[in-house]
Amino acid sequence: MPTPGTPRVVVVGAAGSIGPFIARRFLQDGAYVCIADVNEERLNEIWHDLCAYVGRVDQRGVDVRSEESVSSLFRYVGDVVGGIDVLVNSFAGLDQPTPIWELPVDLWQQTLAVELTGVFLCCREALRWMIPRRSGTIVNVSSIAGKMAYSLRSAYAVAKAGVNALTRCLALEAGKYSVTVNAICPGPVAGPRIQAVIEKRAAATGRSAAEVEEEYLNRTVLREFAQPEEIAELAAFLASPAARHITGQLIDVDSGFLLNP
Repeated sequence: MPTPGTPRVVVVGAAGSIGPFIARRFLQDGAYVCIADVNEERLNEIWHDLCAYVGRVDQRGVDVRSEESVSSLFRYVGDVVGGIDVLVNSFAGLDQPTPIWELPVDLWQQTLAVELTGVFLCCREALRWMIPRRSGTIVNVSSIAGKMAYSLRSAYAVAKAGVNALTRCLALEAGKYSVTVNAICPGPVAGPRIQAVIEKRAAATGRSAAEVEEEYLNRTVLREFAQPEEIAELAAFLASPAARHITGQLIDVDSGFLLNP
């Protein structure tokens, strides 16, 4: 149980490629952090990696595709942690690059269930705690894919566009309760996830992974991928008093990817 006055943060998707960095960043600021993910084996590894913050870090399994699983997570947060001040949604699936006309409906639905409906469920449950207290912050880790046409990954792009729209709707509705809602829209972020995306795209298009990686790099103005620590830093800033009047924003961290056609 956090001591009175300690910010209570929930990071959903904490076992992903960016989530652990976000959790660590909030812990460095003195927050009490509950990390949650469907991959409980990896989540336990992350928890052990954060052992320096024992007493301020907790872990829970959650499947964001399940309304009951999400509700159970936030019941735990309410009953055991005492509430929630900050929610960070940092989860994403890894779909198979597929032309729209070959895309199976179950893959389409699965992608939207995780990437969009999962965000909705987590935001809804968090707001049910934040609104009565008239305070709180939600940060959705979305993607620049929601702002562009993304060949072979239409379901992912549509889901992220939905997250961006949902973020703005939530900011509008929750603002009168002093709750801020923003989205971070990363481009390619260095780490195992972008490497898996590159390898899958290479296999789907008959090219080498090196060629696909070069294609992604060539789209960036800075000729380099963002680092996960930079996403974590922005998430912490958006939850800080310095960002009190920032809400409804979709903030790109893409090394200038969207500047190129």
